[in-house]
Amino acid sequence: GFTFPWAENLLVPRLPVFGIREVAFDEPVRIGRTRDVVLVETGPWTFLLKIDKESRFPQIVSLAPSDSMIPGRAFAPGQSVQVVARIARSGNPVGASGDPLGEVTYQVGRDGLVSLVIDHRMP
Repeated sequence: GFTFPWAENLLVPRLPVFGIREVAFDEPVRIGRTRDVVLVETGPWTFLLKIDKESRFPQIVSLAPSDSMIPGRAFAPGQSVQVVARIARSGNPVGASGDPLGEVTYQVGRDGLVSLVIDHRMP
């Protein structure tokens, strides 16, 4: 991890280069920012990451009975529902082996705000 020289949390895009051999962080890492960009520099590499000022993390989602995945079927107060969040690595709406996902059981109208953590992969 890094210690950042600013107090507020900033949301920037994930870069797939972090963690690959060619971009080793065994050299000193320099970090800076402007109003719109976070700069990460190590060795010959410089990355400019645009600050996302509109999105929020963690993401907060509200579900309504009309959000049921089964057409013509809605959930009702007191009902137990399974809420699943999945990242489709292929972009396909149908889940595939290896897709990261998380799930939580929710009691409609009783549980209030719950956390759902994407912490495992589809078999």
